[in-house]
Amino acid sequence: MQFDLLPHEEQALDFYEEQIKETQEPELKKQLLQYYFDYLSSLHTIEKEYRNTMVKHEQEMESKDLEYRALRADRRRNRPSREPSESDVE
Repeated sequence: MQFDLLPHEEQALDFYEEQIKETQEPELKKQLLQYYFDYLSSLHTIEKEYRNTMVKHEQEMESKDLEYRALRADRRRNRPSREPSESDVE
């Protein structure tokens, strides 16, 4: 999945990556890797939820558009034909 990261999200990932590379202490490196993993997991969850929400929104909008078109078509079909009135003739 391709992420559309915000600048602060990219900066946070860069920070974790830099700290992981520079850290010599195994226990600290392990904790940093866990934080990095948790952060990536959170970003993935947010991205999935966002995309699912957008798909649902688009489907709802399409459904409403189809309903609106059907109502308009139904009104046109049920509209009585207009007979010219005397004022129209004059």
